[in-house]
Parts: sequence; structure tokens; C-alpha cells
Amino acid sequence: MTRSAGLLAAAGLLVAGLGATAPAAQALTRATAVAAPSAAGNLYESVAHVPTSVKRGQSIVFPIWFMQRSPDNMQVLADGLRVANGSSTGVQVSWLDPATNRWEASTGNWGTADSHYLQLPSASHLLYSSGYWGHVFVRITFTSRAPLGSWYVAPNAPYEYQMWTKSGQTVANGFLNEPVTPTGARVTVHA
Repeated sequence: MTRSAGLLAAAGLLVAGLGATAPAAQALTRATAVAAPSAAGNLYESVAHVPTSVKRGQSIVFPIWFMQRSPDNMQVLADGLRVANGSSTGVQVSWLDPATNRWEASTGNWGTADSHYLQLPSASHLLYSSGYWGHVFVRITFTSRAPLGSWYVAPNAPYEYQMWTKSGQTVANGFLNEPVTPTGARVTVHA
């Protein structure tokens, strides 16, 4: 018996105990589980040219590369990056907007202070076809308050996206399998 069927059977017994008729309880046990939507394809991401050692006060600039493999096109809405060492203070992250070619500060984080993302203006929503490697440049400044030691830089680009069919229709529940292997880099901050 699946977990769903067991829960439904238990609910049927509860309803039966409250005065429901046996057929009503039996109807609850006959419900079938609905399959979750499946991924449209795979997402790949990587960072390149990240130095292994930096000094406090230094900024580094590097690209985050991404590619999707699916029958559809991907429209990037936001790019993300995680910069962590157990303390999230002492770093500033900015992004090179692909449409304006200007550096923009991160527009937020997704629940933790060590995560940064840039919500792209609608003018910057570029479409990427399957198999095309896109990229976004990111700049990390390790301020004078950045804790010394090892930091992990992990891409999450794109952080938010919309899938479109080749004929221009949005893909309902369109999502991609996330990368399964680590794609980040280690950076050691020195005084």
C-alpha cells in the first residue's frame, strides 16, 4: 500500500467512526495518487577563472556558465550565487547586467545571508536554446570585515527561469533537473 493510500484509508476509518456510511469510507480508499510533473530536461552550471587565494579588500570577477538541455527554450529571470564560509558578513556581490552592460548590486537573497541573486529587469530576459552555453559575470568584493579562511563560491544561475516551447508558448510546470555534481570553487581569504 502506498503512503497516500494508507493515509486515505485512515481518513476513511476516521470518517466512518464519525457516523459516515461504509460506502463513503470505501470511496476514500479508492483514490489514486496523481503523478508529479517531470523535468523537461537538465540544467548544467559551472564557474570559471575563480582565483584560489585573495586578500581582504580585493574584488574578483568571473563568469558563471549555464546550459540547459531540453526540447524548449529557457528565459532567464534571475541569477544566483552562494558565497559562504560559516559567516556571511564581509562580502559584496554585484552582477554585470547582460542588457545594459552595467554592474548592478544583488537585489536580494533567498533566505540566508550568504546567498545573493539579481532579479533581472524584463529587458534583460534573454532566451537560451537547448545546448547553448550562456553566462553572467559576477563580482565579489571581500571587504576588510571578511573573515579569513576558506570560502565556497557556488553558482545558482539561473536562479529563476521560465521555459518556452519553440512555438512561443509557456511550458506549464516547466522545470529542469538541477546539477547533481558540485560546480563551485574554493577561495581562501588572507589578511
